Amino acid sequence: MVKILWTKPESTELGLEYHCSNGETENSDAELLVWLKSDYNIICENISSVLPHNHYFYSGVIGSGVCVFSKVPILETFFHKFQLNGHAYKVHHGDWFGGKGVGLCILNYKGLKINLYATHLHAEYNRSDDEYLPHRVSQAFEMSQFIRYTSTNCDVVIAAGDFNLESNDVGYKVLVTNTPLRDTWEQKKNTPDSNLSGSTCECPFNPFSDKNQVQIQQDGKRIDYILYEAKTGVNITVERCITTLGMVPGQQYSFSDHEAVASDLLLLRSSEETQPVDTSLETERNAYLIAAQNIVKEGVIQVRRTITGLQLQALGLAVLLLGLCNTELSVTNPIIIIFFLGLVKLVLAVAVAALVWLALVVKEGEVHGLKATASNLELLSKHISEGR
Repeated sequence: MVKILWTKPESTELGLEYHCSNGETENSDAELLVWLKSDYNIICENISSVLPHNHYFYSGVIGSGVCVFSKVPILETFFHKFQLNGHAYKVHHGDWFGGKGVGLCILNYKGLKINLYATHLHAEYNRSDDEYLPHRVSQAFEMSQFIRYTSTNCDVVIAAGDFNLESNDVGYKVLVTNTPLRDTWEQKKNTPDSNLSGSTCECPFNPFSDKNQVQIQQDGKRIDYILYEAKTGVNITVERCITTLGMVPGQQYSFSDHEAVASDLLLLRSSEETQPVDTSLETERNAYLIAAQNIVKEGVIQVRRTITGLQLQALGLAVLLLGLCNTELSVTNPIIIIFFLGLVKLVLAVAVAALVWLALVVKEGEVHGLKATASNLELLSKHISEGR
């Protein structure tokens, strides 16, 4: 079994105690968590008898929050940090400080080489006005390319985590069409499950859910996934895929604002040859690559507008500062006035410097990141079009 879990600080202590001590991990072969760094050692101690092998992907200022626990030894690890990762000045969002990316753990499971990818993409804070959409689409494409390039020499690929993408979003479509990855929820056998929609976030029964979002999407939304790919010589059957955990027993709150996802995968050796690429699938893939390219290019335009606004603000404040600097003060002026004007000049100077830095360094860096993604998307799309 492979399981992806999420937590919140409010439910950490009792949630950890229950999850670690009540057999919640006994049936798992691997668990991929989006968790608080401070809880990692606690989890390691409590589940070491069941999942003795673990790895935390350190990144950013506060840590990626992504970690993996496994029954079998973890042979190698690598972490790829996304080029676009939100904004440092949006402290209240915090994505930049987490240094989000995709982590790779290589396992040997009963003779099968498994590439296990764990990730957490940038959050969506306002779907109707999503300033981070170009970043998230770029991350999805970057992740798909990373998986393609690093999984050529393995038997099984499993990619899981909080994608912050719904299954009809362009970012998700890019991820599953630019790779052979398949969604365990969509490929599962029919098994009894109370959450038939597969929703993992903003669920109506979860006390951490945003009530306004619940009114918009009454069944919640599915943004946490377990994806898989079977290479030549391996056959994978999804015996079961469910959302799990729910409320902490005996408490009035859930383990997290996200529901956990668990999948039972049956891995068998197979003599079947790899099927040739379906040209209709390549057409679909190219369509989503073009859609992603348009989103990223629109992101460049928006950032350019922001840069212009920042430059105008800096110019206005600089003119004001220059005017104050040319103001002559007499020694007879009260000391409080001299001090106040000096303080205003200092604040204006710092503000001008910050705006110039933001416009010419931070935002230009974002433009280059978006342009790099757009260029990569365009080149790949052109190659697919010419290959048909």
